[in-house]
Amino acid sequence: MKLALAQINPTIGDCAGNTEKIQHQMEKAAAAGASLVVFPELAITGYPPQDLLDSPWFVDENLACLQRLAQAVPSIAALVGFVDKNAGDTGRAFYNAAALLHRGKIEAIYHKRLLPSYDVFDDERYFEPGDKPLVFELAKQKFFVTICEDAWNFPGYVPRRYPLQPLDAARSVDADWVVNLSASPFHLGKPKLRGKLFKEVTAHTGAGLLFCNQVGANDDLLFDGGSQVVDAAGEVLVRAPAFEESLVLWEVGSAPAVATPPADSGTCLADALAMGIRDYVGKTRAKGICLGLSGGIDSSVVAALAVRALGPARVHGALLPSRFTSDASNEDALLLAKALKISTVTLPIDALYKDTQQGLEKAGLTPLHSLTLENIQPRLRMTLLMALANDKEWLLLNTSNKSELSAGYATLYGDSAGALAVLGDITKDQVLELAMFFNREGVEIIPRRVIDRPPSAELRENQTDSDSLPSYAILDPMVRHVVEHHANAAALTRANFPLIAVDKFLSLYRASEYKRRQFPPILRVSSHAFGRGRRIPVASKKPW
Repeated sequence: MKLALAQINPTIGDCAGNTEKIQHQMEKAAAAGASLVVFPELAITGYPPQDLLDSPWFVDENLACLQRLAQAVPSIAALVGFVDKNAGDTGRAFYNAAALLHRGKIEAIYHKRLLPSYDVFDDERYFEPGDKPLVFELAKQKFFVTICEDAWNFPGYVPRRYPLQPLDAARSVDADWVVNLSASPFHLGKPKLRGKLFKEVTAHTGAGLLFCNQVGANDDLLFDGGSQVVDAAGEVLVRAPAFEESLVLWEVGSAPAVATPPADSGTCLADALAMGIRDYVGKTRAKGICLGLSGGIDSSVVAALAVRALGPARVHGALLPSRFTSDASNEDALLLAKALKISTVTLPIDALYKDTQQGLEKAGLTPLHSLTLENIQPRLRMTLLMALANDKEWLLLNTSNKSELSAGYATLYGDSAGALAVLGDITKDQVLELAMFFNREGVEIIPRRVIDRPPSAELRENQTDSDSLPSYAILDPMVRHVVEHHANAAALTRANFPLIAVDKFLSLYRASEYKRRQFPPILRVSSHAFGRGRRIPVASKKPW
C-alpha cells in the first residue's frame, strides 16, 4: 500500500483555487499508485480563515468545492480539510472538519475535538468541538483521524492540558496509523519540538503517524510544512522539505528514506522570512516591493531577504539622505544595491526638512524640541516612500527589528510604517546573524562596514543607538526574556541583568505599547511575537 502526503500552500479565501490545487495533487498521487492521499487542515479554505467565516456564501462555496473533489478522482481515497456546518440548534456555527473522499463520494466526516484558543490560535471563536472519533480501514490498514491540536495534548506541549485525550481511542481500536491533518505555524525550534511530540504520539498509541502540514505564509503566520511519515517506534521514514510545496509518497513496509539533514539556523530563518515576503506579495497581487536603504544593517538584511524571495527585478531601493547621513551610509547603500542587482532612486530630504521646520516655526511652534526635529525626518522619508509605493503599485517593507520595537525606538508614522514588518520578530543579534549568513560564501553581499559600524538612526550629529538604548548585547536577551517568557523586573534582576539597564528598558517598553498596536503585520518566527498572539491593553498599568 502506498501513502501520500500533499503538502500544499493554500491561499486563504480562494476556495476555487485551493480546490484546483487539491485536485491536481490527488491526480498526481493516484498516478503514482497511492491508495490514500492526506491534505492539510482546512485545505479548501486555507488556515486560518478568521472572520471570512461570517460570510455564509464563503462556507457554502467551500462545501460545494468539497462535493466537486469527492467526484473528481474516485480511484484514490483522500482526507481533505474543510469547514463543515453545525446543523444543531446550539453551539458555534461551524466545525473544523476533515472529509474522507472515496469512490466518488464523501464516505465519512471527522470534526476536530480539541480547539486551541491561545497565542495565535482562535479556533473556539468559530468552531464547535467534535465528539466522535473517526476510524476507517483501507487495504487492510486501520487509520485513526485527527486534526492538528488533537495530537498535541501531552504535558509541555500545550499551555494547559485538555480534559479529553483524543488519542486514547486510537490505542483502544488498535490503529495502524494516526493521521494528522495540520496547519501548524512555524517558529524557530518548532521542527525539533514536533519531533519530540511525534515520539510521544507513537508511544502513546502504538501506531505510526501520517503528519501532513500546511506550507506557506498567510499574513504574519508562517507554515513550514515538514510533513512526514513516522513509524510506530517514533522514527521518521520520510519527510517533506521545509518551506515548499511537496507530494511525499511512502510504500508501507519499505525501508526508511535517506533523511534530509535539517537546515542550519541561518538557512531556516532566511527561508522562513523570504517565504513570508514572497507569499505576502503574491497573495496580495502586488507588482513588487520597495524599501528605504539607509546603509544600515536592518535595511540591508531586508533587501537581501526580499531578493531571496522575489528576485532582484521586483525589489526597489530608495536612498533618502539628509544632512546627518554619513558618506559611508550612502556608499554602503549603493554597494549593497549593486551586489543585489536591484534598482535604486535617490530622494534627498533636506529641502523638505528645512521647509517643514520653517513652516512650523512660522506657525509659532518654536523652539522645536530636538526629538521633534529628529522625528520629522523619518516621517518625511515615509511620505516619499509611500508615494513611490503608491505610484508603482509596490508594497513598502518595514525594516524595524524586534529590539527596537520593544523599546519603542521607531518613529510612529515614520520608520514604524509599511505593509509588512520583515524583522519585527527578530532581535538585533539575529539580524547580525542573517547578515553574516548572506556573506557566508565569501561574497560580500552586505558590506563589511555595515556589519561592523555601531548602529545609528543618523537623525543628529554623531548619534548612535546606544545613546538612547541599553547596548544590544544586554537589550536583546532582555527582550527575549520579557516578550517570549513574560519576565518582570525581578526576574530580569535574578537573571543578572544590570539594574540600570532593566529600569531603562522596562520604562521604554511600558511607554511604547501604543506604537506596537499600530505596527504592520510582523512575520512570526519566535514562540511569542508582537501581533495577533499578544493582546496587551494600551491604557493600563502593566505588571512589568
